[in-house]
Amino acid sequence: MADAHLDRRVWAAVPLVLVALVVVLVLVLGGGADDGGGGGGGGAAPGDAAPDASGSPSPTATTTTSTAPTSPDQFCIAFRAFAEASNNLVATPTDPAAQDTLREAGRTLLDLPTPLGLSAGGEVSLEQLVAGSLAGIGEDVELDPGVEPDQKALDSYLATTCPA
Repeated sequence: MADAHLDRRVWAAVPLVLVALVVVLVLVLGGGADDGGGGGGGGAAPGDAAPDASGSPSPTATTTTSTAPTSPDQFCIAFRAFAEASNNLVATPTDPAAQDTLREAGRTLLDLPTPLGLSAGGEVSLEQLVAGSLAGIGEDVELDPGVEPDQKALDSYLATTCPA
């Protein structure tokens, strides 16, 4: 009976281990993933203000804060907190404090408005990543099924915006 309980705990940790591995690989290897193709993007640094529709920088948007995009710095802080919480939970999967930290970090990341420069498909991939981690601790996340995930877009965004 004890073996069955141990097997269940081990199998429950597998998705968390896979998510943590993906997060670590993206953060560690992502910094050199730029293909140098330019891709038509501007040369703005991650901390620069993004241009608004007229092409001029708009650090003070007139829209409400709930629909204003998240700055790259805000996103990176939240993503790194999520990645750290995921790694801590992999190391101590039965620790309630580690589970609570992951739950909080995941919810914080999901509650942020769309980060500047992240495509809709990349955002769906991010939501799936977070939802997969939270599901491993019994937390349900409702995902919007309307957009196809784009893992390459998320990986590229993380590599350029949140390099390790």
